[in-house]
Amino acid sequence: MTNYRRAIRYVLLPVAWALLCSSAQAQGIGDWLDKRVEMQATATAGKKKPAQTESIAIDRGSTTFVDQTSAADVISSALNLVPLGGSSADGSGTVNISAYAIYTLVSRQDPLLPDVYNGHQDLRRFSFVIGREAQNDSTGNAQARGTIYGFKILLINTRDASSISSDKKFHDELGAVLRSQAAARGKAAGKLRIFLFEKLNNGRFPDEPAFEEAELKTADKVESAIKNLSHDDQVEVSRIADTYAQAIKTANPMPIVKRLERRPQFSFGFQTIQRPSGSPTEYRGQLIYDQGITDRLFLVLNGTFDYSSTEKLGGDTRGGRGALELKYNITQVAGADLHSPMQLALSGEGERKQNNWLYRAQLKLEIPISTGISLPLSLGYGNRPDLLHQQEKDIFGKFGLTFDIGKIVDGLRQR
Repeated sequence: MTNYRRAIRYVLLPVAWALLCSSAQAQGIGDWLDKRVEMQATATAGKKKPAQTESIAIDRGSTTFVDQTSAADVISSALNLVPLGGSSADGSGTVNISAYAIYTLVSRQDPLLPDVYNGHQDLRRFSFVIGREAQNDSTGNAQARGTIYGFKILLINTRDASSISSDKKFHDELGAVLRSQAAARGKAAGKLRIFLFEKLNNGRFPDEPAFEEAELKTADKVESAIKNLSHDDQVEVSRIADTYAQAIKTANPMPIVKRLERRPQFSFGFQTIQRPSGSPTEYRGQLIYDQGITDRLFLVLNGTFDYSSTEKLGGDTRGGRGALELKYNITQVAGADLHSPMQLALSGEGERKQNNWLYRAQLKLEIPISTGISLPLSLGYGNRPDLLHQQEKDIFGKFGLTFDIGKIVDGLRQR
């Protein structure tokens, strides 16, 4: 008899509920689930946008010399290890934090929750970086190791969750997915209806339909009812919703992600290396633009004004710099997976300094190790190693590790 009752409750009732969901009535739970899935989808798509986790380009120990428009949503860090062939060189490293991360820390909110993430996209436009530069004393002309500071402002932001939310095509595509998965919707709604009835009815209504009509008729009422649950019960509700979200996924559940990654972005950045007295202090103002050319190929452009100040009379220098990078995604990451793709990048830089032109070219391979963790490997050539801060030989190689803390935590939660 117990198994028979379970069959009615967990098989027949959900099927019946799926049929009810097609009518004008009993839409509260289904609407709430749909809103939850849409909120999760937009947040996930926003988190998948390309972002810089490597050290900023003013640090010659960085594995890149082309900065990206976007920084990590929460916190990221980069470790640049001993350059290949640079036997006595120290490594370098930076930590990047967004204004959004600072806000959620102060307000004690979870920065990875979809409703919090989607509601504060403007705060993710601002990011700050601090770190230590690389140093090489093998030339016998070493300068004091400096501290790196910087900030970045995303002036034109078209890749965030707010952009997705206003995309009609995305809503139409998501709606088609939801309609094609009506059975999954009905099953999840049935489980949630039964769960809420068992936890909140307290003998007030004779059966589930009466409870639902009174307490769960709209998505707002469902949300209010869930807020009255204990923490453990709310976790169970989230599990039911997440199971539903997984059920409606296909091989490519969010086509908006590819369109999102190709949209143009434009940033302004300021960087400086502050060194002790006797060594030059460097400043850089920078404009950054990037845009997707195809689903796999991306272009990034940097234009900078550089200034170096010293205590030596007449020792200050001014210069300019232009750099570009073409990035190609060797692998593709489907669905809501927050893994980064394996990426091959070709970049070039021209810098005007002390009436000399310095050139560098670099080929870089970025290998994802785990969600939020990558290993960048670069091999490059510089035409004036004597002027490149004594950091590089004619041919140089670098490698490091980068960590996107938000993606790491998000990935652990999804396991």
